Amino acid sequence: MPLEVYLKITDKETGKVEYYDRSHSWNIGMLVVLFISYAQASPSNQYKDTGGTLRTYSTPADNSRWWGSAVAGSGVDSFGILVGTDSTTEDPEDDNLVQKCAQGTGTGQLQYGSCVVGNAVNASGTMSFSIARQISNNSGATITLREVGLYLGICVSTTQYYICCIRDVIGDTPVTTGSTKIAEYIITMVN
Repeated sequence: MPLEVYLKITDKETGKVEYYDRSHSWNIGMLVVLFISYAQASPSNQYKDTGGTLRTYSTPADNSRWWGSAVAGSGVDSFGILVGTDSTTEDPEDDNLVQKCAQGTGTGQLQYGSCVVGNAVNASGTMSFSIARQISNNSGATITLREVGLYLGICVSTTQYYICCIRDVIGDTPVTTGSTKIAEYIITMVN
């Protein structure tokens, strides 16, 4: 049963799909997340977070945080689906977007809506779920997206850090001022 990931970017106002392709870039972060889920330990006891720091996974003492969560709230630009403007080729060792667009309304900034994980669906032998986020531009100028990433929150003791699991370089996708795009990762298993 192959596992495939697709990335889709849709214009919210028109419904037009502006980008759709199979994801090319699961990276080392995703392997770490899978290892942690099966072994309940970090590979070699450490992983690299988005700040480039080696961390050791541990179960939260109070179980108040979900490790591996992509469910980021509105305005949060540390995990969930994030976007950037750089077109440097993907690398399996990527641990961050090269030029992430920060949350805000200033030059080069975008406004991130909540990141939503859809229910798993089984349709004629194809099982899938999606992770989606609205991204709005209120900066006063067009911002051209060239990279998209999926980040998860990982807990170390009682502190949450973030790990980049997917980084995709896409063709130039302009987000004009006042417009909103929907970035969506669709994860499927085909029977």
